[in-house]
Amino acid sequence: MMIYKEEKGEEKRVKIEDIEYGQPIVYGGIKPTKDPTDDTTYTFAGWNPALKSGDTVTGNQTYIATYTSSARLYLVTFDSDGGSEVEAQHVRYNYNAVEPKDPTKIDKFGTYKFLGWHYVKEDGTLGEQATFPIEITKAIVLKAKWEMEKRAEVIFRH
Repeated sequence: MMIYKEEKGEEKRVKIEDIEYGQPIVYGGIKPTKDPTDDTTYTFAGWNPALKSGDTVTGNQTYIATYTSSARLYLVTFDSDGGSEVEAQHVRYNYNAVEPKDPTKIDKFGTYKFLGWHYVKEDGTLGEQATFPIEITKAIVLKAKWEMEKRAEVIFRH
């Protein structure tokens, strides 16, 4: 009997197979997954003991899923609200987002003064002003707030 389990002997069994003695061992089940934590993501790395091509059944065996871990990154998006583009940042959990260079905004109505970045509420309206550095614990969107500095003038002459 071949038993494939999640990492650390957890009770969750991925698959049990009855394979005859001397037959090749081939895992044909689903790829195991491990839920991410706030700060870490996991990728299936293989089985322990490792399954090698040509391995055959010599008795009962249990294989435990193993994973590699990597820092979980959260997306910090900057919505310049019609201003120049500001690149998003991918920030590790509990690390700081860095204040980007101020965007600029000029349109057919005039020139605008940048007043800062604001959190975006769930209803899409502007929330409180962001103060950098910002410790990141989830994905966030920051939106630019503008004040018209100079109106465009249109003069008709004849």
